[in-house]
Amino acid sequence: MHFRTLLFGLTVLCLTIAPVAVSCGGDEEKGSIITMTGTITYIDLEGGFYGFVSGNGDRYFPINLDQQYRVNNTKVRIKGKIRENVMTTIMWGTPLEILKIQGLCQGESL
Repeated sequence: MHFRTLLFGLTVLCLTIAPVAVSCGGDEEKGSIITMTGTITYIDLEGGFYGFVSGNGDRYFPINLDQQYRVNNTKVRIKGKIRENVMTTIMWGTPLEILKIQGLCQGESL
């Protein structure tokens, strides 16, 4: 097997297995900062990933979700920046860079 063919195959495999976020250039500081509450949800699409569904039903793809919050149905409050200049391999939700995240207690309302 030629090295180029092997390298291409490995690249395609890696891109299909792991969610990837890629900057599309432009001003890295652009993007709306929002604070909201909602639920971290496991999405069983494209190999599986964790998304964030806000209290009003908006869907976001957190591009830097800490491992401790990767638990299905976790209630959280998030301060984040909508990343309009980022492409991901995930075709679900709006890319969101998490600036601050806080778990909510069971009795705490969204």
